[in-house]
Amino acid sequence: MDILTFPPDYWDGPRHNRHYFCEELSKQHKVLFASPPFYLVDLLRKYGKGLLPNSGVNYVNENLMTYIPPKFLFTNYRFPNLNNKLRDMRVNRIKKLMHKHSMQKPILLMWHPVFNDMIDYFEDSLLVYYIYDNLSGYVGSDPSKEYEAEVELIKRADITFALSKELYDKNKKYSKNIHLLPNAVNYDLFKQSRDDATTVPSELADIPGPRIGYIGTINEKVDLNILECIAEERPEWSVVLIGRDNYQTEEKQRFEEFLKRKNVFRFGYKEYSTIPSYIKGLDALLMCYVINDWTFYGDPSKMHEYLASGKPTIATALPAMKEFEHVIDIPEAPEAWVDAIEKGLNEKDDEMKKIRIEVAQQNSYENRAKRATQIINDAILKKA
Repeated sequence: MDILTFPPDYWDGPRHNRHYFCEELSKQHKVLFASPPFYLVDLLRKYGKGLLPNSGVNYVNENLMTYIPPKFLFTNYRFPNLNNKLRDMRVNRIKKLMHKHSMQKPILLMWHPVFNDMIDYFEDSLLVYYIYDNLSGYVGSDPSKEYEAEVELIKRADITFALSKELYDKNKKYSKNIHLLPNAVNYDLFKQSRDDATTVPSELADIPGPRIGYIGTINEKVDLNILECIAEERPEWSVVLIGRDNYQTEEKQRFEEFLKRKNVFRFGYKEYSTIPSYIKGLDALLMCYVINDWTFYGDPSKMHEYLASGKPTIATALPAMKEFEHVIDIPEAPEAWVDAIEKGLNEKDDEMKKIRIEVAQQNSYENRAKRATQIINDAILKKA
């Protein structure tokens, strides 16, 4: 089975479930990870400043190729005729790359409706759409409006995967064949947070304990009320934040003020492979999200990454979390987070640690890829 996939980002950079999922699929199948073209405005702003990834082909492993179109084959929204010609040129380059690697009649795996214009060009055997987020709930979007391009893609897809039950329920009316396929964990990597051989980075080890940590992108989805309450109520705790921030609103100013507290420590983006070493250096792990039209539909990938460590994990009451109340704490008010963290720090139950690890192991990307492959094979047989 050959897989041509169109993600909304690049291979190098912040990791998402599409990266893990495609990497797991590549253990058994050829995968071409075709990143989006550069948007003309971004190209004009960033060209020559070292802010854009290099174009071309890169081989992650023997079955997984990544491709970034040349910068002169950009995309734009002002000149449709030019855009169509540039798209056709991008399509031809991808076809040549597929031919070179003997990829035929691929599974077309789509991650975003912005790539709808790439459908119908590759003689695909199956069109698959993986809904990973509530796109209409993003900051600046109108949640009252259906994302028309996404609805069109769901209706056309032979198979639709939904990352959460909430996304499944919201979109099942549009799909002829939809399946729940939640987030998972690269278990072999994240179990390293328990290994004696794993070294805690010195920048983290030098911070006084206990260390209460959040790992992930920091933006409007993070509940600053919770973080502020923890830092205020327990000045003897170290609040550690690991990840890039990409605030789009004035909330960034509040975040910058929060960083001035003496017991708050901020690290930027860390390479994916190093995250287990940072988890090892933390004593309690946070998934502190606000609940809105964006996060309500989510299924955070870090949940199982945290659980693979066996450490106490405290989370917001998102619907996707409630299924795991037996292994994570879900306090309601910000003040209750302090008590939940304290409970976790004082935990003596090794059995609970074992249960968390077992849950993470059951929710590995290996298991997710096996299930997805079976669903795809069944659909191919039915279509044939």
